[in-house]
Amino acid sequence: MLNLSERKVFGQLFREERKKRKWIMDDVIDAKISKSTISRIENGDDSVSEETVAYLGSKYGLDLDQMKSDIIATTTEEELLMMNDRIELGDGENVLVELKKIKTSQYLDFIYLLTGKIYLYSGDINEAKTYLKKSIKYSKQYAEINSHFNVYSCAHFILGFIYYNEYQLNKAIELNKIAVDNFDKDGFQLKSLGYILLNRVAYMDELGRFSKVRKYVEELDNFCNDFDCPEISCGRYIYKGKFSILEERFEDAKNEIDKGIRLAVTNKLVDHYLELYCLLGDLCVSQKKLKVAEKWYKHGLSIEAKCKRIEGIIEGYLKLGKLYLHNDREKAMKQISTAIERCENENYSGAHYIDALMLSGDFHFHNQDYATAKLPYEKAMDIALKHQLEGKKKVLSLKLSACCEDDLKKKIYYLTMFQELSLQEGSLI
Repeated sequence: MLNLSERKVFGQLFREERKKRKWIMDDVIDAKISKSTISRIENGDDSVSEETVAYLGSKYGLDLDQMKSDIIATTTEEELLMMNDRIELGDGENVLVELKKIKTSQYLDFIYLLTGKIYLYSGDINEAKTYLKKSIKYSKQYAEINSHFNVYSCAHFILGFIYYNEYQLNKAIELNKIAVDNFDKDGFQLKSLGYILLNRVAYMDELGRFSKVRKYVEELDNFCNDFDCPEISCGRYIYKGKFSILEERFEDAKNEIDKGIRLAVTNKLVDHYLELYCLLGDLCVSQKKLKVAEKWYKHGLSIEAKCKRIEGIIEGYLKLGKLYLHNDREKAMKQISTAIERCENENYSGAHYIDALMLSGDFHFHNQDYATAKLPYEKAMDIALKHQLEGKKKVLSLKLSACCEDDLKKKIYYLTMFQELSLQEGSLI
């Protein structure tokens, strides 16, 4: 007898075979099988006899007994979970070879998720997207039997992360919300939930939605108290430190940053070193200890060659640039120009690129060179408009209005934009 999972797999394979041949159902029907029966088989309906399923398979040259043995011989849940761990340890190339040997499986949704992750880690973003979308499609069909794997949530989360790196922030937020809402906390891959929650904080921080960030940091904090993962905990300490500085709770900020540094050093989380040392610099700036802040920013940048995340490196240069604006404008412009150059060399067009362009504009604005200041401001505004970054748009609209004293029409346009964005500021995403 065919079980439900086998029927789901076979139904999907039959549908794919039909579409591969560019057949519609009318091309398949005959005296033995009707259109409605084909539809029921393709949807995994368990009311159709095994003989009828086998008959439909024969029309595509597929042998049902061979397909059943393929499923049995492919993979177990434990093997797939081990493959997932191997991918995280850098063995993706070998895992991909093994995954490609699997002909049929009741775990196709998980197999496509793993394949998507491998392509993402190897830098093939288009293939990663293709397989993650397939994973989402299949995980809907296998929800009854495979929901404990959390494939549906994980695929949305990783796809959202890709869109975040492409700076399609609203898309990333939408996919991340689906990931959070559908995650089964009693299922597998609980560690992934930590990354989903951490990314949700990062996305809202990028948009400047600080009330949301505070709420989501609390949820992340609760997760970290129940689940031990150094990288996620490090992210938690970074955001808690950042908000303690904003609220001028400097002692609390220092404690959170120190916890993060100890964790990063113990677990060799190099990218977090840079963020945490720059955060120490921010703390010192808030306390007017500018020389000490400079030391921490430079210390963070001293390990940039070991860092993988361009965002952290750009942020380090910008923090130094802002610091030098107080007392050495030439050094400040050098740091800002380096940040812009690194962004353009790395094809990075994220929020830190906008920040670098804004700082460049500020430099020229303070020199009363409004025409030159307007150029980086406009470039930054183009990126902010493209990615719907309301917070950045609001700041830039005010800066650009100040540069348009000789163009009343443009000045009114930017001031109107500023007013509209200010009114929308309390709305939720």
